[in-house]
Amino acid sequence: MALGRWTNSNQYVLGDYHLKSRAGHWNPWTCAWVLDDDISSPCIDAGDPNSPLDYEALGQCGDVVNMGAYGGTPEASRTTKE
Repeated sequence: MALGRWTNSNQYVLGDYHLKSRAGHWNPWTCAWVLDDDISSPCIDAGDPNSPLDYEALGQCGDVVNMGAYGGTPEASRTTKE
């Protein structure tokens, strides 16, 4: 699981690359869903329409996988579509 990045000066910087979502995104440090995002990423439900949804949270995903590192995984941010 990628939680950071390397800088040009060869230092590792922690980060979180889960998409923000008003419906919830996964916090890898607390192992819990964050439900207080004030915005939702346009990358939610914007991945490859031919990719399977099998691993995104059942009942919490849209019709298309999310883009990004966690699209199609159990940690995929939840859809804001109803």
